[in-house]
Amino acid sequence: MITMHADLRDRAARRGRGLTVGILIASTISAVLAFSGTEEKIRLLMFEASSSVWLGVLGTAVFIASLIDLVLNHRGVADQHSNAVGRLSELKLEYGSFSQAPAEEKHQALKYLQQRYSEVMSTIAPIPEAEFNRLKAKHLRKVEISKILSKFPGESVRGAERRLKSRLKEQPTNEGPPGSGS
Repeated sequence: MITMHADLRDRAARRGRGLTVGILIASTISAVLAFSGTEEKIRLLMFEASSSVWLGVLGTAVFIASLIDLVLNHRGVADQHSNAVGRLSELKLEYGSFSQAPAEEKHQALKYLQQRYSEVMSTIAPIPEAEFNRLKAKHLRKVEISKILSKFPGESVRGAERRLKSRLKEQPTNEGPPGSGS
């Protein structure tokens, strides 16, 4: 779950940054055109128009991109998933300390952890259903690559990825299509 939220956080942050940078670049070009004071024809790709027309096109593009940025709220989504990463990480640490609790305190500790789990899960951003399997597969690959890196400490991440890919190609699959009974 932590890996899934971290991936969603990073992706939303990247998209938000990309959109903001695009808006800044288009705004800067618009300002240059506005202050150029010329009405020369400017050819861009296969279109030719006066600088005032290009200024209008860029201004409209900046406005539309700004509206898209406001509606999609990539930074807000990134913040929600960042919060989920933090809360789930704290919960994971609490679960780790559970195993070290004295036997007579385990029942009470378990009740507390169940309550905390419910509280955290009910307040964090959900994982979109359409993204779940992709994110789970990514997490499982990450775990396997981590195991390879632990077994071969000098290995690069890319080398570990190649080892995993090779191992998966060699592995026979025992499962047939769903409902086939195999």
